[in-house]
Amino acid sequence: MTTASIPCRNGVARTGTGLAIIRPVEPIAPDHLRHFLAARDIPCPACGYNLRDLAIDHCPECGEALFLAVRGLHEPTGPALVRLLAAALPLGFNAIFTAIGVVGAAFSHSWRPDDWLLVGMFGGLSVVFAGMLGRVQRTMPRFRGRARRNQWKRALGLSAIAFLIQAVAIVFMFIVR
Repeated sequence: MTTASIPCRNGVARTGTGLAIIRPVEPIAPDHLRHFLAARDIPCPACGYNLRDLAIDHCPECGEALFLAVRGLHEPTGPALVRLLAAALPLGFNAIFTAIGVVGAAFSHSWRPDDWLLVGMFGGLSVVFAGMLGRVQRTMPRFRGRARRNQWKRALGLSAIAFLIQAVAIVFMFIVR
């Protein structure tokens, strides 16, 4: 069974099966929801609360109504991929420049003090983009539950922010050099 999800406006909890807890959609009988949650650690799509052995049809933590539904066959990947790459590509770029700088410092006889400033800048940007990538991965289930148009808006916004941060760093690099 595939693990694609029904496009919906709100959260989707990934379960690894063909079923998912989602909201709102045409529900399957509430008894099926209780049976599904009886032996699984499934997070609430709204707040992340563990719904294992839940006997009611709403989250006790945030009050969100829960339904059990069959996932669709196709899950849109475009905005999620753009969002992931917006953090991963600059992370790789900055990590490579940091590594080149450290190796260059070890073997170069003409290393200047402001070269360390650039290595530190690229290292710091690596940490920033690693944090951004971690946040992108942690919030992916909630992101996928948003309306498609909202997904694109957020993905392109994150891409623009990442591009601006990187562009400022590159301009700074040429000013320092």
